[in-house]
Amino acid sequence: PSICTGTRPSSLLSGSRTGHSRPEQGRRCSSSHCEKLHVPHLQRSGPYRHPIFQTIIQEQLFHQHERMAIDELTRGHFNPMPIGVLAIVATAVECALHDWSTGILERKGNTFTTDEWSGVYKKHVKALNTMKKIKPDMFAAWTRKLYMDCLETTKAYAALEESDDDEIQDEEMADYDDLDLRGFLPDPAVHASNT
Repeated sequence: PSICTGTRPSSLLSGSRTGHSRPEQGRRCSSSHCEKLHVPHLQRSGPYRHPIFQTIIQEQLFHQHERMAIDELTRGHFNPMPIGVLAIVATAVECALHDWSTGILERKGNTFTTDEWSGVYKKHVKALNTMKKIKPDMFAAWTRKLYMDCLETTKAYAALEESDDDEIQDEEMADYDDLDLRGFLPDPAVHASNT
């Protein structure tokens, strides 16, 4: 069965949506095209926050490549999650989606090379820097949360917790996930009106 996501397929990365308004949390879409098709409407995620981003980051930086995001020597470079990491993941997703642009897998000969995809990467870096500039505190909180979400769901997290080391780990020092900090971040009125 079809599902209306309120987005065009290419908008996975940008967070844009079709012309109909997004329903309130937990409510069905009232747009006529969804009603006619008898499909449920799903709440969309914001730009760069589709679950595929966390999945790819976890697999590539927490589980593979010498587990760079959790290795003692390099983990400080990944919390908060760097813009470059988010941009390369967005570029890789866009490259993969390119082969599915008709709705059917069609190998188009595109390879994930600097020559072919550096412009797309730069576009994502620019967009992410704009997001950071508009709401720096929210952006920083989101990129720290992304790191912690990846850390908590990786197999290595259990090993870190069970270590005999009595020192507080860097991850623990930056972990605020047990607190609801909405309303306590700088400019809470601005954040509340834009969330």
